[in-house]
Amino acid sequence: MFFGRGGPPAQEDNEYYELLGVSRDATEDEIKAAYKKFARVYHPDRLVGKPEEERAAAQAKFQEISHANAVLSDPQQRAKYDQFGKEGLEKGHPGNSHPFSRFFGGDDDDERVQKGKSMKKAFPCTLHDLFNGKTENLPVSRQVICSVCSGTGSNRPGVNASCKKCRGTGATVQMMRAGNTLFQQQVECPDCDGSGSSLPEEDRCAKCHGEKTYEETKEVKVELEKGMQWGQQMCFYGEGHEQPDGVHGDLILQLVPPEDQEKADIQRDGNNIIYQKKLHFVDALCGCEFIYEHFDGKKYLCTVPAGEIVQTGDRKKLPGLGMPVMNKPGIVGDLYFIFLVMLPENITPEQAAQLQAIWPKTKLEYNEAEVTRTQLVQLAEGEGEEESEEDPHEGEGPSCVQS
Repeated sequence: MFFGRGGPPAQEDNEYYELLGVSRDATEDEIKAAYKKFARVYHPDRLVGKPEEERAAAQAKFQEISHANAVLSDPQQRAKYDQFGKEGLEKGHPGNSHPFSRFFGGDDDDERVQKGKSMKKAFPCTLHDLFNGKTENLPVSRQVICSVCSGTGSNRPGVNASCKKCRGTGATVQMMRAGNTLFQQQVECPDCDGSGSSLPEEDRCAKCHGEKTYEETKEVKVELEKGMQWGQQMCFYGEGHEQPDGVHGDLILQLVPPEDQEKADIQRDGNNIIYQKKLHFVDALCGCEFIYEHFDGKKYLCTVPAGEIVQTGDRKKLPGLGMPVMNKPGIVGDLYFIFLVMLPENITPEQAAQLQAIWPKTKLEYNEAEVTRTQLVQLAEGEGEEESEEDPHEGEGPSCVQS
C-alpha cells in the first residue's frame, strides 16, 4: 500500500500525555499546570542532600517530563506527535522535505523548536529569610506575546510578520567552502535585513509594531524554603521571555546576600551560624550575662561564669540553634559565639593608677645607648585602609577549559 511521502499513520502514542498525567485533548493551560506540578517534585534543586540513586532517578524523570512538555507546548510539534508519534518526531518525519534540506535551508528547519530567552536575576535575601523561609511577590519585566495580534506581528488576520526565508530568526545558514572543506555559516537574512519581519510598516500590529511581543511586568511568587543557601538557584519554568510558536523561556533566580552582609556581626558557615559577640573587658574578666535574640524570635539568656576569663577569639556554642538543613526536618546546625573583648577608648589618670595597683606595668629592661626613642602617630580616619594594587591578571578568566 502506498501512503505517499508522509508514510503510514503511526499507532496512537500517548506516552508524553501519560508522563504529564493529562488527556490527549488537554488545553495548553492544563499541560502547563501539569508540568509545573511535576517540575516542583523532580527538579534537582529540590533533592539537595538526598541519596545519589534517588537524585539520579529524579533527574531522569525530570528530563522526561521536560521533553514531553517541550513537545506538547508547541502546536506544530504536538500536531506531528499526535499524527506520527514519538518515533516520527525522533526521525524527523519527512513530509515534504528533501534529503539535503538540512544543508540548504529546507523544511527540516520546521523541526527546530525555538525557545524564548531565559532571564537570570539576583534575589537578595537575609539570613533571617533563609532561616525562617519567606514568600515574596517579585515584579518581573519580560517580553510577552502581543495580545492584539496573538504573536503574528500583523494587523491583518491570518498574516504572519515573520520573514519566510529565516522564519523570523533574522539569520540564515549559508554553505561555505574552504579548500576541500564544506562548512555552515550563519549570516544575516538578505530578505529582511536581519529584522526577522517581512511586513511593510503599514501592515504591522499597532501595539507591538511587528515585533510579536511587548514588555510587560508581572509578579512571580517566590517561596524560599528553610535552609536554602546563598548561591542556590531557583528556576521558574516558562516565566521568562515568551516565544511565539515556541517554548517560553525560564526565569532563574540566584539567591545572594544583602550588600552589607560582609560587615554584619552574624555570618553563616555551612549549616552553622557564627555570631561575633562583643564583651566589655570588665565582663570578660569578671563574668557576665547577656541576651541573644534568635531568628525565631526567642530570647536566650547566656552566662559567662565568674572566674572564667574570656579572650578575644575564644569560641563557645549553643548546640542546635544553627541553620535548618533543607529537606531534612529536625536536622540543624549549631550557633557559635566568637568573642571580641572591647577596651575603653580612654581612661583617667586615677583609673590608670587603680589598674596598676592591681596589675603592675610590665617592666622593660634595655640599654639607653642602644635604642632610639620615638613616638607612635595616631592614624587619621580611613588612613591605612587603601585598596591594594590591582592584580595585572585580574579579568583574564580561568586558565582551564571546561568541556
